[in-house]
Amino acid sequence: MKLYIRPRSGSLAPHIALHEAGARFFVDIVDTVSKKTATGEDYLLINKMGYVPTLELDNGAFITEGPAILSFIADYFPAAKLSPQPGTVARAHMNGYLNFVAAEIHKSFSPFFAHPPLDPENRQKVQAVLNRKIDYINNEFSDGRDYLMGRNFSVADAYLLSVLRWLPATDNVIENWPFLADFMVRAKQRPAVREAMIAEGIEDEL
Repeated sequence: MKLYIRPRSGSLAPHIALHEAGARFFVDIVDTVSKKTATGEDYLLINKMGYVPTLELDNGAFITEGPAILSFIADYFPAAKLSPQPGTVARAHMNGYLNFVAAEIHKSFSPFFAHPPLDPENRQKVQAVLNRKIDYINNEFSDGRDYLMGRNFSVADAYLLSVLRWLPATDNVIENWPFLADFMVRAKQRPAVREAMIAEGIEDEL
């Protein structure tokens, strides 16, 4: 397998998942401006949208979109228990978390990386929207669970960790959401998370 990534982006989530699964894989870093990979490939021939992540399978097939890649990894490596069993209510709930992180939290961070930057008034409005989304996911942990699905780390947790890392780019800090602050500490202690972050050169965030 080969995972196409850009460090400090959402592609950290499948990178973590592959390490959690004990998969044998390679990483190729994408320059999302030039659309070239570190190995010299034209990335637009791999992913027409030009963004990461993309997972290339050993048979030459490609999978795009973060939640789809994460679901595939969970199913392809069932022994890693990165997801509840397909066809169960628990699996549907995990898919719900994946979709929430993608459509609500991930997208709500995007304006903070816009060029030109947001003006102060719009930045305040965008922050309020993001805060409501984070409030919701923080409250999910108020029952004492370790991870989104309970005691077991799932691919949804890998995605949540990846996007919450972007809080320093906003006008807020993770400490304002105590349950999520604890989650981040707990998740970053996992060997697979540490391995992926070190490989991407972001060990300063551990």
